[in-house]
Amino acid sequence: MTQGNGASKDTIRKVIRLEEANGFDNSATTCGLEEFIRRNLPQAAPVIAGYDGAGHFERQRLLARLREHLEGGDEEGLELSSPIARLKGVGKRRAEGLARLGIETIEDLLFYLPRRIE
Repeated sequence: MTQGNGASKDTIRKVIRLEEANGFDNSATTCGLEEFIRRNLPQAAPVIAGYDGAGHFERQRLLARLREHLEGGDEEGLELSSPIARLKGVGKRRAEGLARLGIETIEDLLFYLPRRIE
């Protein structure tokens, strides 16, 4: 899966590991980490904003937030009106089973209440 201008999530993770190995000195890429993320993963730019001018501990915190963003980024673009088949772990078969219960969107799933509890 590629992001922005073509850097894969694996490439971005490698850059993060290199930045950590270099002591958070903003030398993992020639353009600086903040600019690299802005070019390759624009939706994460706000997460890493201020990295260039931040101190050592703030950079550690920002990289941790970026890593969390990457791990949770597989469901990006989901809205309440999105089909449940777009959720991780919901394939065609499970989506068909849920559709029989009247659950077709993420909103339907959130507000579904069973008729009876056994």
